Amino acid sequence: MPRPASNGLHAASADVAVTAAAAIDARLHAQTLREDPLIALVHGCSALVGRKSVSFAMLAEQGLIFRESHSATQRLLAGELQRHAISCTPTLTVDGREAMVEAVAAGLGVGVIAASEYGGRHGISTMPISDCRVRMTISLLAPRDQAASRLIGELFTVARTLPPSASQRAR
Repeated sequence: MPRPASNGLHAASADVAVTAAAAIDARLHAQTLREDPLIALVHGCSALVGRKSVSFAMLAEQGLIFRESHSATQRLLAGELQRHAISCTPTLTVDGREAMVEAVAAGLGVGVIAASEYGGRHGISTMPISDCRVRMTISLLAPRDQAASRLIGELFTVARTLPPSASQRAR
């Protein structure tokens, strides 16, 4: 069978994976570890600072910075922009969340990131996106035929005992 693009589990390069990639492959056993909202990143001097929340339309007006096309965050953002019929050309496309944060800090536009992916940075404000319906799902994956092994089974058992993320408790 061809190896799924999102992970190397079928190529025997890993026994388990933690990923934001959708686990749509029936050969994989998946367990959700957390679900987090998308948040907006804005430069500390932005006119948006001080608002309780922003909308996707407001972000598009400020100049959105996009992530690379294979980014799970970018796919969620693109879906939300489509759902709201917002067409925008990115002010910049960057490779990686660190580049996104640095571009926002430099005042090059606004960004969207999963709440759990952002560790904070001086000069950047975060805010909820009022019309965002999607959540970034982080999952533990293993090949279905190995998920019953003692060691991998124990890992899934431990993962089930983890407390929910703050965003999951707030639901």
